[in-house]
Amino acid sequence: MDFMNTKLKLIFTLFTMTLAGHAFAASVPPPVTGVVAQTIDGQIVAQWDAIESEIIDYYRVYYSTESILENNGIYDDFEVTEGNLTTLSFIPPSDTQDVYIAVIAVKANGTESPYFTNEAYVKIPAGPAVLKPEDEPPPPEVINPDVPAHTTLKLLNATVITPEEISVEFSTSVIVDPDRAPTALTITKSDGVRLNIAGITIDGKTITIRTETQERGVVYNVEFSEPFSGRNGQTLDANSRSVLVKGHNSGKDPVEAPRVSDPHNPPDVEDATLTPTLQKNKNYTVTIEWTVDNTPKDIWKIVVYQTRDGRTFGPPTLLPVDIAGVQLKNVTPGFYGLYIQTINTFGRVSHGVFQYTTLPSAVDLKGDVVGITAEETLGSAPAGVMAMAVMTEDTKTTEMDFDIPELKNASPEQPVGWIGAAIVAGSIAVTMILLVSIFVMFTKKNGSAEW
Repeated sequence: MDFMNTKLKLIFTLFTMTLAGHAFAASVPPPVTGVVAQTIDGQIVAQWDAIESEIIDYYRVYYSTESILENNGIYDDFEVTEGNLTTLSFIPPSDTQDVYIAVIAVKANGTESPYFTNEAYVKIPAGPAVLKPEDEPPPPEVINPDVPAHTTLKLLNATVITPEEISVEFSTSVIVDPDRAPTALTITKSDGVRLNIAGITIDGKTITIRTETQERGVVYNVEFSEPFSGRNGQTLDANSRSVLVKGHNSGKDPVEAPRVSDPHNPPDVEDATLTPTLQKNKNYTVTIEWTVDNTPKDIWKIVVYQTRDGRTFGPPTLLPVDIAGVQLKNVTPGFYGLYIQTINTFGRVSHGVFQYTTLPSAVDLKGDVVGITAEETLGSAPAGVMAMAVMTEDTKTTEMDFDIPELKNASPEQPVGWIGAAIVAGSIAVTMILLVSIFVMFTKKNGSAEW
């Protein structure tokens, strides 16, 4: 008998063997030796020598009705130990009297013994069990009959096959009452939203789950519960019954969860874009656009401050929350910046977004106007959350003249009143602290010695 046959596995478990060749070369557990087995109270009790040269995470105990070594490593099924125990009991297959048993060791990183080295044989008679190991049997006291009544059904791993299919592998063959299966399997995202299940197919130890189209890159938790159980009565393991998978790369675009209101931290505007355009009179039209997520309807106003030096800021201008930008005409060349915050209905202000640009004099040799693009002049200094985006033609904007502090057509629909005044006063106090930080960042960035 050849004791060095390379082990093979049934076709539906081949994917568990996909390991890079260098991983085996790095550190592979040696073959498991000293495999013996006997029957006790109708169960097969197997035992083997512990691997001392490597840190073993667990062992796999393979069994078959024919010799595993003489059939090129082909087997019927396998069980998994609890940790690195070197003994295991399990219920033998029904309708058979001949059972061959072989063992491999598995490390925590998934590398395993490269081949079987020996096997044990057990004949299951009506009377006392007969022990027939490959070598001389050890003394009876070496076999430890104090083992668990049976192993449990463990979920080993899962693979996303297509945007509508997930394959899950268990430690042993699975059975379930079809009428109860729909309530015993769930696939959920981190926010609790479920992925609808169209059906399942059970093939031995492998369950193929058919789902609605998964969201690309989204992490799902696949979880089983009773009445899923092992073919030989193994109960579903309490700890190894769920697994995380990532939505297929060809799945649909992820659905972003709506923002949840936070009374203490209102969100900043997003996708802020500042674009200067040179006018014929050699001044500029400055357009700044943004988006704001007001899904929970907790943003009250947007407040904007102007600055010509990055150090001093004009009075705040309140804008309706549905305003998506401002446009300022006749802005003279030089430094120009806008500081934008949001104010929520609880009176709290956001960290703020600071956008700025330096507007150069742009006249050619003939005295004609020379065009200038935003990419040539645009700058930004983060003050909390900041993002850049391209302008869209349908963006709603409000015009305001540079020499007038108020925005045209952008005043509140009704007087702010004492509540609004209190909110603005609070926001100004908080903003002054933030502006000092912004000034420090800006002057450092531009090499200024002014403080």
